[in-house]
Amino acid sequence: MKRTFLLLLLILVFLSSVSALQGLGVETLYRKKHGSLLMNGKRSDYGGTELEVLLSSRTVVYDSYVVSFFGGINKALSLTDDGTSVDVSSYPNAYFYGVGNSVMLPIDSGLLLEIGCSVTATYLQHTIGSAHYDMRTTHLRIGGKVGVGELEGGQFTVGLEYAVPLEGRIIEENGGTTTLYRVLYSGSAFGISAGFAFHL
Repeated sequence: MKRTFLLLLLILVFLSSVSALQGLGVETLYRKKHGSLLMNGKRSDYGGTELEVLLSSRTVVYDSYVVSFFGGINKALSLTDDGTSVDVSSYPNAYFYGVGNSVMLPIDSGLLLEIGCSVTATYLQHTIGSAHYDMRTTHLRIGGKVGVGELEGGQFTVGLEYAVPLEGRIIEENGGTTTLYRVLYSGSAFGISAGFAFHL
């Protein structure tokens, strides 16, 4: 059900860009994260790297203010739990969506700086043994990117991002029993991005 909802959301992202006659953005982001989480009274440290592909719908307001809706796929590349390496080769992809806003500052002809922040919700469903986990986390993301050159209505972008986890929850289903855990996070993540924005 959640995958169907997220697929419909991605379609909505595309349609809203076309109807608003603004633009679409496609980005790839490599992120390194570390921190700790508190779940059911137990605190543990985590770390790792991940790759993200993001599709965004962008609407420009007053020439410099941008509102965006986005969604995409997140893939774990590596993970450590209390210093112990975890095999993520069997981990499924996570799906996310969010809303953001930013300000564009022209630097030179064909070159601009964009600074903004966004909030995202990420969903991951995973089965370990007989237990099925439905996980959700939300993040605050702050970043900046530089648009480089114009190419037939498009612009290449490169950027940096800083993300902070806000909250999370895990639903565990095991043997007919369902348990809800509230997760408290502390930590941060740094990422580099590269992408292309299409102006419609």
